[in-house]
Amino acid sequence: MAELINNVPEMVKTDAQIKEERRQEFLDKVDFIAGYFRENPHRFATWFLNLNLKPFQEILICEMMRNNFFNYNASRSQGKTYLTSIYCVIRCILYPGTRICVASATLKQALAVLKKITEDLCIQHGYGSTLLKNEIEKIIERFKNNKTFITAFLTACYTGMRTGEVFALTRDDIDFKNNVINIDKNVFAIDKSKNGRWYIGTTKTKGSTRKIYMCNTLKEILINFKKYQTSCKKKYKSDYKRYYFESVKNNLGIVRYFKIIELKNKSKNKKEVNLIFRKDNGFYAGKDIIKYPFKIIHNELGIKCRFYDLRGSFATVSLRNGCEIKDIAEVLGHKRIETTENYYVSSTDNDKINVSKSFENSLKNLNIII
Repeated sequence: MAELINNVPEMVKTDAQIKEERRQEFLDKVDFIAGYFRENPHRFATWFLNLNLKPFQEILICEMMRNNFFNYNASRSQGKTYLTSIYCVIRCILYPGTRICVASATLKQALAVLKKITEDLCIQHGYGSTLLKNEIEKIIERFKNNKTFITAFLTACYTGMRTGEVFALTRDDIDFKNNVINIDKNVFAIDKSKNGRWYIGTTKTKGSTRKIYMCNTLKEILINFKKYQTSCKKKYKSDYKRYYFESVKNNLGIVRYFKIIELKNKSKNKKEVNLIFRKDNGFYAGKDIIKYPFKIIHNELGIKCRFYDLRGSFATVSLRNGCEIKDIAEVLGHKRIETTENYYVSSTDNDKINVSKSFENSLKNLNIII
């Protein structure tokens, strides 16, 4: 009996020992799982990042993970930036402590990789979440006197357009008769100069060039904003700023994009362009218009979102309301909402109209005063 009692302390484990054993058991499981996905990164992309990679992309991701040096040469629109972004995310998750340096011929190309990671791939907590109806109401109430911002905000809400697509819209793109918005360009910024820094280029992809059907609520919002801008033009008269597009060509004389320049003197060679989202005096600030309002949204209203997140909100609400993911993808001009249906199901005009109307129906009775 004495011998048994003396052995009790050796048989009983302390809380610290139990915790350490559980910790080690957990780490062993993590190591096993991580080891599996390090050998099969394409499955990690599918199961955890919810990505549907094409067979050639799966092969490339595996080769990128298994080799210290990897060279991938491909033509445009083959997803080089997208694939690099996926690799960066998977590498950092499966190999904690990894540091990645993105080197490119230009700063814009390097930033494109980071943008893909933050906007398309990262599972966001707070930022990137779907805006709720009460949060949209708070934003509308707070900025009801800022006509330009709130109209741009609601345009993104009801259409799911990209930020650059919203601020590239001109009056010619809005067809009130047929309730259609034509999307065929994108605005972006280059280094600031005395003539401005905003440029107009093509849409993100060929599939991004599309027509979006306006719901009645958005149509009314845009009509009221047009009337408001007309009154602003009368108020500022000759001081109201006007703009035109000047082509920018490469060394071969091919037009690459267009620069937005203030039109100070009327000329037959300079056709005025009626950009929609401008300040009351006509000044075009591009996407800078949303910077200060979103600081207020974050700090004062406590709502963690970006203008770009309105696109995700539109898609999420439309999907919850029963719209087909194929139809949503076409309305968004978003090629990576991919399912088998994407390749075999075609969307009719009525299907696309239903997508736009579904978001309007979800926000019925929303108090919009602008």
